[in-house]
Amino acid sequence: MASLSPVQIGNLALSNVGSKSSIEDFNGTSTEAKRLKQWYTPARMQVLEAFDWSFARKRDDMALHGDDPPDQWTYRYQYPADCIAMRRIWNPVGEAADAVPFSLETSGGTKSVLTDLDEAVAVYTYDVTDSGLFSLHFSLTLSYLIGSYIAMSLTGKRTIKQDSLQIYNQMILSAPAQNANENVDKPERQADWIEGRA
Repeated sequence: MASLSPVQIGNLALSNVGSKSSIEDFNGTSTEAKRLKQWYTPARMQVLEAFDWSFARKRDDMALHGDDPPDQWTYRYQYPADCIAMRRIWNPVGEAADAVPFSLETSGGTKSVLTDLDEAVAVYTYDVTDSGLFSLHFSLTLSYLIGSYIAMSLTGKRTIKQDSLQIYNQMILSAPAQNANENVDKPERQADWIEGRA
């Protein structure tokens, strides 16, 4: 699948705010390169956090935290080091089963995950830096968010900033439909007695 490089995403952001300039890399001396270098990473992390993108979804066994959990929870696990956003704890009964309750809190200076499930498996959005894994919709969405951050310093026009942010918000709202284009949900399993009636 074709993908966009960080520089291409940055140049799209410049185009989105009406800049006639482009960059060759983020280490240039131009104002455009400096602003893109400043905002690319925080904007990328913000867009990852905003939605459960399938390309950035990871499922991993959780390691127990060294501190005991509070009384209302049974287990305290370490927050995954590469986690941008915890989405859920996998229910071993199956995807259609009730969500497993969990809560986040800091303990001993580190983030932790509290739950009652033994041998918990986290499902989370991880910090994807390889743009080759990005979906096209993600890359375009990211370009508009970056555009909203650099618009004022490059153009001095608040309306351009607001327009970029509005388009970004619209693209986040359409992300579930775009994301679903590369997924096929498993049908819910019918009980054996229903299947046997035919």
